[in-house]
Amino acid sequence: MKSLALSVLRIMEEEALKERSSIVRAIVPISIGSYLLNEKRGDLHTIETRTKTHLVIVPTAHLETPHFEVQRIRDDHVETLGSVPSYELAESYAEEIADPIVDDKPIRPLPEAAVKAQLPDAPPPVSIPAPGVAPVTTAAATGTPRPASRPASRPASGPASGPTSVIAALTSAPAPQPEGFLT
Repeated sequence: MKSLALSVLRIMEEEALKERSSIVRAIVPISIGSYLLNEKRGDLHTIETRTKTHLVIVPTAHLETPHFEVQRIRDDHVETLGSVPSYELAESYAEEIADPIVDDKPIRPLPEAAVKAQLPDAPPPVSIPAPGVAPVTTAAATGTPRPASRPASRPASGPASGPTSVIAALTSAPAPQPEGFLT
């Protein structure tokens, strides 16, 4: 609370140092306002005499500790904005917070999308296998392709039963054997 009050005091001083400043208002929570008015009264007076501005602290119960507002009124706007008493400022600020902005405009429907998903009119074509090529089926459990029938001349295990045997079964060409390999 103390550091926030000192921050508000520093910001008020910065605003008072600006050219053509006449009044600097700080709308703060009650605890910050009472600290500034009671504990920092001398500092406020020093800033006012040095900058020749009028510092106004408006404590309000409608703000909570981390929130505050500092307003600077220039010397050419004093007649219109500077003549409002501080207790009326606190009440008007409370009314601003209490009355949320109500939008009476009806909610308009969202526009229709320009690009839509297109579904095919017919199912995908069925491919007919070429003569001499073994048909490929999909294993139900794994979802991986496998040959429909295995040639009887191929061994079921051994070095030639890996990926080369699957490719060889698909192309119906004999698998090349490495040199020195006995079958």
